Amino acid sequence: MNHEELLAQNEQLRAENAALKLRLTKLEQEVTTLEAALKESSFTLRERIYRRIAPQSFRRWRRLKRIEATLEYWGGSNLSPNHPLFWESMFKLRSGLEDEFDVRLNNYPDIPFLVRAGTADPNPFRQVVLERQYLDVLELAPLTEFILDLGANVGYSTLWFAIQYPHASICAVEPLPSNYARLRRQIEAAGLSDRVTALEVAVDAKPGTSDFYQLQEGFFHTSGSLLPERERFAVCRVECVTMAQILDQARFPHVDIIKMDVEGAEERIFQDINANSQRLVEAASVVALETHGPIADHVVGNFFLGELGWNCKVHGEIKSFYKSRP
Repeated sequence: MNHEELLAQNEQLRAENAALKLRLTKLEQEVTTLEAALKESSFTLRERIYRRIAPQSFRRWRRLKRIEATLEYWGGSNLSPNHPLFWESMFKLRSGLEDEFDVRLNNYPDIPFLVRAGTADPNPFRQVVLERQYLDVLELAPLTEFILDLGANVGYSTLWFAIQYPHASICAVEPLPSNYARLRRQIEAAGLSDRVTALEVAVDAKPGTSDFYQLQEGFFHTSGSLLPERERFAVCRVECVTMAQILDQARFPHVDIIKMDVEGAEERIFQDINANSQRLVEAASVVALETHGPIADHVVGNFFLGELGWNCKVHGEIKSFYKSRP
């Protein structure tokens, strides 16, 4: 093929490309028109009549449907409209970042819970806010000054404890850098920097450093663990500290509530707990934690129920251990 033929072929390709771009533009315009028409005609005839003769009731019905859809999307669809939390929640589609929801409770409108779509955020949000699985802690420790949130993830439990205990100081611990950044964002957005301390470390039985593992893909890829398991891969090295060291870094004289969700590391934390950390635990009013697997469940139960002689209350996935009352 000579030079002239190559030039002619190049010109032909350019013309075809221009024609395709023009066709694509027209198709995009048609899609936009169709979407607008679909939105305009999305109401059934009955809904249009309902909107005309009872506009206030219609707006309430539409809001109900939006909340139902959001709850279902976030995994909280088990809440019925009669549930007190159903109408307590306000849902906003944007918070300033793409795919981030700004969720607030009517009783606490100044505290935003920032929830990202397409991540693991909805699961701890459901567990902490919608299902209130730490509710037993309020009954077991009504007077609280100092709280350790070990495995704070992106901060929902931290915010929940800050709301329930408005005068308490909280130390929130999260080793995964991406989650730690979200935790700091939650604390600052809620205006809680004056009484919440965030530490980018992992709680463990012994101090040192360790690989930190994360799911490679899937819904829970934003959660991590010190434990290497199948389908997890090491994403970073993290500093490991004991519970007693965390108390020193937070400058707390003691701790009243210990919340722990460390994705399986609770097994070795309580199996090899040192004397200082054990004294800290024994002085607390409540230790609320989630165990991961039968071995961890056995180790934790043996420590609290057997060795310490404490009692336990279970709410959802959370076990709240507390001292026996006289």
